Amino acid sequence: MDDVGSHDIIKKLLNKLKRRAKITYFKSSIEVNKKNAKQLWNILKQAIDKVNKKANLPRSFLVDSKMVADEDAIAKGFNNFFSNIGFNISHNVPASRKTFDKYLPIIMQNIFFRSRTPNGCHKRNNEVKP
Repeated sequence: MDDVGSHDIIKKLLNKLKRRAKITYFKSSIEVNKKNAKQLWNILKQAIDKVNKKANLPRSFLVDSKMVADEDAIAKGFNNFFSNIGFNISHNVPASRKTFDKYLPIIMQNIFFRSRTPNGCHKRNNEVKP
């Protein structure tokens, strides 16, 4: 067997073992903490990969081509960016020569009715159940 085939088999086996180990870990953690609601919720969040996202945020951001670490300056930078993004994008989109109705589907304007005679109407009315 070639190296690539061996690698794929080992990779699949390793992933299978990792999944089993993860299941075993969470089962035992839930069993140990079944009477501790707070810890149980933390385990369940960890199981569905819902962890504290704030821990992964960078401490500094690029605002006006400068690295900024001050929280107020970062907040103002985000506010400025998101309050102006719509305006900036709309000015970069070329104007269209088509009107909005060119994008709408064509609707048939005509409704066809079959002609009826008075006897035909009377007969049809008698067929309809009350």
